[in-house]
This record gives sequence, structure tokens and C-alpha cells, in this order.
Amino acid sequence: MQQASVEPLPADASSIRKDLLEKKWTTVARLKRQTMELEKQIKQLKEENVCERCDNMSQLTSFGSKPQIGDGLPREPAKYTLQGHRSKVTKIVVHPFYNLVASASEDASIRLWDFEQGEHERTLKSHAGMVTFLAFNSNGNVLASSATDLAIKLWNLETFTVAKTLQGHEHEVSGLAFVPDTDFLLSCSRDQSIRFWDTQSGYCLNTITHGHSDWIRRIAVHHNGSLFASASKDESIVIWNCDLVR
Repeated sequence: MQQASVEPLPADASSIRKDLLEKKWTTVARLKRQTMELEKQIKQLKEENVCERCDNMSQLTSFGSKPQIGDGLPREPAKYTLQGHRSKVTKIVVHPFYNLVASASEDASIRLWDFEQGEHERTLKSHAGMVTFLAFNSNGNVLASSATDLAIKLWNLETFTVAKTLQGHEHEVSGLAFVPDTDFLLSCSRDQSIRFWDTQSGYCLNTITHGHSDWIRRIAVHHNGSLFASASKDESIVIWNCDLVR
């Protein structure tokens, strides 16, 4: 069979093909450069947006001002490093309204810090043992603390003094939780009991000694105050009805 012959491209057609290839690669390079610039702009906008939300979150300016809470995520580097305790820090809790954080330590002290300025505000001392837990009430005017000295202290945050000392647990108090919008406080202990306190009178209204067979480590109250949960070293979590234990 006779093979079909392939005619060579004319000189002008080869030149046109070369020009098209050059334009194609120039266009690809330009588009790649534009894509990189757009990606850089998107990254900058995302960072600016996160910074703006973080700034909104930090606008918990002074005592008495209303918080403007954003949804910014934490970013490095750290804003402040707060130092002053002479032993291990065991617990920190943030004030519900003000730019205040409280820390507890094995040095038997509680320190109050202004986290907006990164400054130490005050040191509270009254416990005779390691401070194990801290909790603010809903209004933020009372700070409850517990320690290995078996006592629970209620601190008046206007005078920074102990308003009441609650005693009754027979071993280390390991957890505290205020019932929202009430004067009631729940505490749990290594003595395997949960106690229900009236912080106005300082009296224990009820003691629960059933439900757990070992050290009760933590206690948490539902935001509407109807239920609370206790967690124990016996590997169980028990849900309680607040109305039934008052």
C-alpha cells in the first residue's frame, strides 16, 4: 500500500505555533502570579479578621463595664505571663464580668490578676493548706475557695475579706460549684460526700453520702440550676436533681 506523505508546515505556520506557545506560557505564568497574590491577600484578611475578633473578646475593660465577647481564637505569642505564686498553681477561674482572673496555689494563697494589663491586683490569704478549688458566684461579688484544711472560704470581693467560713467536710474539699442565680453552693470532698450550703447563713442544708463509693473529685451545675453532676474516683458520674437535695 502507498503510504500517505506528511507535508512539512510552511515557515509562517511554524512561526505562528511558536508565538501561540509563548503566549500560552506567559498567560500561565501571569495567572499563577495572580493566584499567589490573591492567596496572600486572603491570608492577610483572615488574620486581620481573627485579630479584630480577639480585640472584641479583650474588651472587658474596667470594673462595671459590660463585656463585648467575640469568638476569636487564641494566637501565639502569649499576651502575658503571670508570675508570683511560690508553689504549684492548682486552679484558675475567670470572673464572669470583669477583666479579673483568680488563681489558687499549693502555697495556700489566692491571687487576683488583671488579665487585660497583666498585673497582680491582690493576694488573699486565710487558708492553712493547699488551695484546691475556686468558684465565682453568678453576680461575681463572691469568690468561694476550698483547701486541704477542710474549710471553704467565702470571699467578699468588695472588701477582699472572708465573709464566712464553711466547715463540715471530714477530708479535703476537691470541688465547688454555685447554683446559678441563687445563694446556694455545692461542694464535694474526698470524704465521699456532697454538701449543699446556704452562703447567706453559712449553714449546710443537706449532705449526700450515697451515690459514690470513693473520692468525689468534681461537681458541675447545669446553667439553669435544675441539675448537677458529680464525678468520682469510683469511675462513675452521677446526675442529681437540685430540687431534691435542697
